[in-house]
Amino acid sequence: MRRYPVRAADPGLTGAPMQLVYLLWLLVLMLWLNWRFLGLDRLTARILRWLRGQ
Repeated sequence: MRRYPVRAADPGLTGAPMQLVYLLWLLVLMLWLNWRFLGLDRLTARILRWLRGQ
């Protein structure tokens, strides 16, 4: 006999969707930090300037 009922669909933002959002946010944060740390933001600005100059 189960004490906890199994819900077919979780209406709240708990469970898989929230974990996905959290993982995506962490990924974006890590990418942004590495972007700034490796100086890739300046490289991106240079590429964008070059593309605008075309």
